[in-house]
Amino acid sequence: MEESREQQMQQRLAAQDAQASKPLFATDSARWSLSFNPFGLLEPVSAVGLGVGYRTSQHWQLWLESSYLYQMYNDKPAAFGGVRESLALKYYFGARQSLFFAAEARWKQVWFHDVQDFNDQNTGLADPGYHYTLKDIIGGGAIWFGGMVRLSDDHRWRIEFNAGLGIKSRTVERQGVPEGWTYTHDGDFFSSAFSWTARHSAPFTFYFPAAIRLVRVL
Repeated sequence: MEESREQQMQQRLAAQDAQASKPLFATDSARWSLSFNPFGLLEPVSAVGLGVGYRTSQHWQLWLESSYLYQMYNDKPAAFGGVRESLALKYYFGARQSLFFAAEARWKQVWFHDVQDFNDQNTGLADPGYHYTLKDIIGGGAIWFGGMVRLSDDHRWRIEFNAGLGIKSRTVERQGVPEGWTYTHDGDFFSSAFSWTARHSAPFTFYFPAAIRLVRVL
């Protein structure tokens, strides 16, 4: 009887070792991964960046993505440069840890070419169509829900998709405007405070992060 129990224990340990050595678990426990969001190129202000993930266990991952921002088409205002930093803590769960929740902190700074009407406080005259530089500084946070699909036999190539809801604030700076000139804006406080446009500061605005990323586990 005692020998039978010992054999069962040895078989159970051998099965656990065999399971742990499979590519699925071996790569899921790997520490580092790289990710790329190809659809970021299609955003209104295109984003080209690289994400780096560090997985402390099969459940937890710390992830950082740095992106360069630009705008390919002519619009008003038209972005000519910027940066975006996204830091997230992910918790993987479910079968094979293929689903996850994440909490994100985001910071973005973008410069735009813009044309707007300004008033000269000294003369009372308006200057229509004045060209200037618009700078947006945006900070916020969000929560995501997402999933992961393994593509390769060794499970190191994957696709991750996510969508979520966040809150951000926007501070607008107008650069290159002569002293004494004021921006002409006929909106009320409510439309300015909750504006979705790049021209207006907004202490409170919703945003909806969503992405499909190609992931390579190192």
